[in-house]
Amino acid sequence: MQFIPQKFPKIPAYKQQADWLHCVNNVVCLEKIDGTNTRIGISKDAKTAGDIVIGGRTVLEDEPKFSQGFICDMIRNDSDLCERLITFAKDIDCNVVLYGETCGASIQKCGIIYGKKIHFVLFAVMVGNIWCSYSRKVSENRVPTVVQASKSLGLPIAPCLYQGQANSEEFTALLDRSSQHSENQKFSIKNIDNTHEGIVIWSDPLLLNSYGEPIVAKYKHPNRREYVHSKGQQSPNDFAQRTVLPERIRHAIEHIKEQGQWQEDFHNNKELVRRRVIQDIAREVEEYQQQISLHSKKNVRKAISSEVEKRFSQMKLEEFS
Repeated sequence: MQFIPQKFPKIPAYKQQADWLHCVNNVVCLEKIDGTNTRIGISKDAKTAGDIVIGGRTVLEDEPKFSQGFICDMIRNDSDLCERLITFAKDIDCNVVLYGETCGASIQKCGIIYGKKIHFVLFAVMVGNIWCSYSRKVSENRVPTVVQASKSLGLPIAPCLYQGQANSEEFTALLDRSSQHSENQKFSIKNIDNTHEGIVIWSDPLLLNSYGEPIVAKYKHPNRREYVHSKGQQSPNDFAQRTVLPERIRHAIEHIKEQGQWQEDFHNNKELVRRRVIQDIAREVEEYQQQISLHSKKNVRKAISSEVEKRFSQMKLEEFS
């Protein structure tokens, strides 16, 4: 039976002082790399590069909708990396899943800030059924930290920008900075904004919530946020304007492309984006249920659909390339 690496859970947005991260003793802030989410599964019994399982966040390479073959080529064409991956899983005698972002070149709108060559940047590791901590172990065992795994595998890790107690002011101060990973690549282009996408805040040692998922949150640069919090009771149209931001449209497009559903037909793509955006808002924005109770599901979804159509129609063609 083939080893199937589990999906990485959706990372919630940072909730300031109300976030669970303010209840832990130590956190680390990693740069949020703007790439395509990638998972690599290595069975402890893997023997060849063909035994390594590769995929995106939602679809694996052997599934019909998979459309990111370039990720598989990037990994399998690196025979030294494949050998290190197989040896790593064999030495710790456990199935291993690596999570990260494949970035660079034309991946995402500003992917070129990370250099011309596409590459994988590690941000999380799962060994067996255990999530690895960034740098601090919960107990003495053979499970490595993410930092140790990065060194053993020779894979770059998302830059650590802060380590210590949770502090809202410290986190906010990190947002308006140049991408450290971009600078580490020693690659620069004139007139290109290389401000990073934001940060991802992890508990360290890594703690889990009641669903068995890591306590972690993303905190995006103001220009890259998907949602603006309410400052009071507002209409469905106001709610839609605060939740259907360009970044949310962009992420919906990325998901549709990853699923292999993106087509040349503008109207079909617009409908796919509309459905995806409504799904994302319903799942991710806590205020959504409150809006429904106040204004009805029909009115809220109508407002969201109208805003999606407006935003999507305004986007430049290069956004879809």
